[in-house]
Amino acid sequence: MSSNLSEITSPIIRLARYDDSTRVDEQRIEHSGISTFAGVEWTLSLTQRALNGPLQGQDIWLNCALTGKDQKAEQVGFALEFPIDSWTPQHYFVIPAGAYDGNRFACRPQAGYPPIAAKTGDSGPDVPTLIGDIPRMPENEVGGFLQLLSADCSVPAIGFYDPHRQLGMWLITPQATRFGNTGLDVEIDSNGNRAVLRISAPGIREGTRYHCFQTDRPSPDRAPNWCEWEAALLQVRSYIFPCTSRAGLYEVLNQIRSEISAPSLPRTPFALSSAARLIEEKTNRDNWSASANLYSLGPVTEERPMHWQSGWVGGAIVNYPLIVDGDHLTSERATRTLDWVCENAISSSGFFKSLYDQFEWLDDSFGHSKGQRWHMTRKSGDALLFLLKSIDWRDKHTQTPAPQLWRDAASRCADAFVRLWKKERQIGQFVDEDTGDLIVGGSDSAAITPAALCLASVVLNRPELGTAASEIGTYFWEKFSSQGYTTGGPGEILSAPDSESAFGLLESMVALMEAHDGEWTKRAEAVAAYCATWCVPYDFVFPTASTFGAMQMATTGTVIASVQNKHSSPGICTLSGDSLFRLFRKTGNSFYLNLAREIASALPQYVSREDRPILARYGKGPMPAGWICERVNMSDWLEPVGEIFYGPCWCEVSVLLSALELPTIYYQPENGSITALDAVNISVIEKSARAVKFAIHNPGNHAIQVRICVESTEQRQQALPLHAFTQWPTCSIAPQESIEHEILF
Repeated sequence: MSSNLSEITSPIIRLARYDDSTRVDEQRIEHSGISTFAGVEWTLSLTQRALNGPLQGQDIWLNCALTGKDQKAEQVGFALEFPIDSWTPQHYFVIPAGAYDGNRFACRPQAGYPPIAAKTGDSGPDVPTLIGDIPRMPENEVGGFLQLLSADCSVPAIGFYDPHRQLGMWLITPQATRFGNTGLDVEIDSNGNRAVLRISAPGIREGTRYHCFQTDRPSPDRAPNWCEWEAALLQVRSYIFPCTSRAGLYEVLNQIRSEISAPSLPRTPFALSSAARLIEEKTNRDNWSASANLYSLGPVTEERPMHWQSGWVGGAIVNYPLIVDGDHLTSERATRTLDWVCENAISSSGFFKSLYDQFEWLDDSFGHSKGQRWHMTRKSGDALLFLLKSIDWRDKHTQTPAPQLWRDAASRCADAFVRLWKKERQIGQFVDEDTGDLIVGGSDSAAITPAALCLASVVLNRPELGTAASEIGTYFWEKFSSQGYTTGGPGEILSAPDSESAFGLLESMVALMEAHDGEWTKRAEAVAAYCATWCVPYDFVFPTASTFGAMQMATTGTVIASVQNKHSSPGICTLSGDSLFRLFRKTGNSFYLNLAREIASALPQYVSREDRPILARYGKGPMPAGWICERVNMSDWLEPVGEIFYGPCWCEVSVLLSALELPTIYYQPENGSITALDAVNISVIEKSARAVKFAIHNPGNHAIQVRICVESTEQRQQALPLHAFTQWPTCSIAPQESIEHEILF
């Protein structure tokens, strides 16, 4: 293989016949022409065209047609295969959000659900990356076979990095052909020195498929039956390029991620600020526990009493946007909740406690702790960061400084992290809640910790915490740069690769960039490139009869959870994505701004409303106003494609944070660039050296609150202050109203 495009081996055509999902015959053809297979003649037309641009690439089309009158063929599929010779175990291959390094990790198939190390018996500082029974290459074998569908990944693509020849390659294809979702296969021979990358139409998971945390379920995939003269087209775009790292592989993907399947459906004209108000109303209506005098994490009902979690899904996070952006009642209740948290939810070790269920404190072992009290370190990292934001808000923007109780809780948690770091030289995934001792190490679960310690050094006026943040950040960076993925953000995926730890690490890299600059900017960019591999860049075509198909839900900007939980979600768990906005300001790279816009603007359409209820077809019916489910099911991994379960989720926290921390409109007067991160129509109608006048239209049926950020290039070079949204001019726009709004600068 060479960096010269003309020297790439031409793809090979494969025809395959199936008995249900079992392949019973196949034939490979190296060029266009007429071929006999399955007793009939096929006309195969293979077309290749070089692409112009900075990357060497080519478009490849395969038109497969059944030749002749009265011809029929049953259960036949076709594919393009790309053989890669001189393959080695060091080749790193990726199917975005579906497999990283082939998911060739230590597997614990007995884990069931929830898969957690407390069940499998894995403990200690050097626990390897662990996965449950998910699609994967075998861990200790040279060869292997991995099959996924386009619906299982964020971008329908296969890529690899060859460290020996310093090359990378990507194959990218549309979601589907006329026969359904496309297949993405990687097959490595038993000697481990030759691989085949395969794009197939349709995708057939042979024999079995992944469903409900097991890979042994019968595959429902079927190849089509062909009639006379019937034809179908498969398109693949391939790139080969110089590549010096795993992160470099991701950087190229982000240049091409939207080329074949770009966003197409219009979004529901419903703004983040409107969605935030609905969720605030829902939080007061459903989540306030008068008996406990605090906000429950979810609805309080007779069947489900008050419950709370510190981090991960938002219990100690959500108070910040509710205090800052809620009405008087909401802010007062969120303040009381934070009082309760700081008084009752700090353990003897200094870490936050994990779970509270009515009158009982529970740990993170899902009942498998065997005497220890497990605490997921990510939860304390989340809780500390947002507690500090609340403290800083009270100190700077209210007449009453934050109570000492809050400061003491933040200081104790920061100290617990520093003690753990000094003792173990890592943060790990689980610690003993009472002693702070490490139970399970090796994970990136708490990759957000350096961001929290960076902020703690400023808010608590403790510079030594900033030093610890840099040391821990360096540890997480070196770990990521060597392995190319992050693991263990959620508490129930063992330590599989996931998007939550990815965005937690990005938060830390950006915080360190703003504190120290230097090499942290490049590090933040490398992590952001990886984060983007979890984000869907096109609008998936749901089945017409499904709930999401009928509602024309747009998937661009949704974020896939993990290689285990193969659903996309509205938003980042559990952040606003403002780290992308801050990285854009530093670098000027509009990719980060546009990715933040995609993620933020996807959120509101998934909030159920009285005028647009979202049906939980496999639950109790339409969800109440203000509820938002985490499921955007493109894959058939659990619920049916395009369907959700009945229940609100952490995504409501992401809505509240996004509405608070991101501008609605971002304008750069020097070049006239204007970006709407929300559901508004915006144009410049008058501009001078000191002012700009916008025409802003609200296309929706709900009143919206607009925040406008206007910055010069010089202003962008300064770190974004905490609570910068207080400096952005605002205006309110009634439903369907158009206004003119002038800003001086």
